[in-house]
Amino acid sequence: MEVQRLSLAAHRALGCRGVTRSDFRYDDTRSGIEGLSCLEVNTQPGMTETSLVPEMAQHAGITFDELVRWMVEDACWTAEAQPDQRQTLKSFEILLIIYQ
Repeated sequence: MEVQRLSLAAHRALGCRGVTRSDFRYDDTRSGIEGLSCLEVNTQPGMTETSLVPEMAQHAGITFDELVRWMVEDACWTAEAQPDQRQTLKSFEILLIIYQ
C-alpha cells in the first residue's frame, strides 16, 4: 500500500494528468519505506495489448475502448476545469492504485 500512496503522491506533486506509471526500486537491505526509491513517473505509459495500463483497466472492468475514451476526454479538458469535472480522474486514479 505504501508504494501506491507514494505513486499517487508523485503523480499529484508533479502536476500530472491522465494516466501515469510510477517505477520503484526496493532495497531489501533497508527496512520498510526506507528501502523504496522512486525511479521515475512515466507520463506516457504503453498502450499496447501487452502494456500494464490496459491490463490494469481490464482487471478493474474497464474495456480498452472505455479507457481510450476517458483518456481523450481528460486530455480535452482545460486547466480551468471545475472540481466536479475532475471526478472521473479521481475515480480512475483510485482504481489503478487499488489494482497495483
